[in-house]
Amino acid sequence: MEAASWWPEGYDSTIEMASKGRHVESIFLIERWPPLAIVAGAHTQKPIRAIPDLKGAAVGVSSPGSSNHRFLNYLLVKNGLAPSDVSPVGVGLNFSMAAAIEHGSVQAAVAGPLGRALLANRSGVTVVADCLSGKSARQTLGTDNLPFIGLIGRSDWVARNEEAARKIGRAMKRTVTWVHNHSAEQVRDAIPERYREGDEALYLRGVRDILPAFSQDGVMPADGPAHVLDFLAVSEPNLRSAGIHLEETYTNKFVPAH
Repeated sequence: MEAASWWPEGYDSTIEMASKGRHVESIFLIERWPPLAIVAGAHTQKPIRAIPDLKGAAVGVSSPGSSNHRFLNYLLVKNGLAPSDVSPVGVGLNFSMAAAIEHGSVQAAVAGPLGRALLANRSGVTVVADCLSGKSARQTLGTDNLPFIGLIGRSDWVARNEEAARKIGRAMKRTVTWVHNHSAEQVRDAIPERYREGDEALYLRGVRDILPAFSQDGVMPADGPAHVLDFLAVSEPNLRSAGIHLEETYTNKFVPAH
């Protein structure tokens, strides 16, 4: 297969790239919503217990402009604030994010499942909002239908390589079926040891936290892309008038029915 023909990435990137005339599409949905959380550390001038309390705070994001940052912006606006009401700081992911919280470099941060697991037992750390289950996603985002990570392919490559795309779809369907039919311990043990850094309990918690967001079948819901456009437009309002054809940013053609 051609190099960089397909890769796992945020589905929101397909919409952003479409606005710039670059054509890529999701061929398999991996995560149905962003399994992220907002956590606050002990080094704060005032208690941070809810999103409105973030006003004036330095908030860690993986990098400025990332999906992680957009998640923060969306929650700020949903809770009556503006993105400019906080100071976003690039802190990376997981270990570097946790270190930034613990050392007081930021007062709060966006954390993924592993980052949340790293901070789970730290004194003074508060979970301000989370989307680690369908119920909490609905409470935090207003929906659990906000497609997040997909397997993305260049549209020209997909058009030329439909049989390869079908094989990828079948392999991904077998993968998510296996994941949902096995315990969190078995899923963790399937992760190569070099990625687990020797902390079995940490990675077990991270796996447990991310599994609810995993798609059962890889199918993009018909109304999911419009929800993602709304999510994106909080950070990039010009996207609403960009003439994007959402139906060109994904396909379910290569997701096997059974």
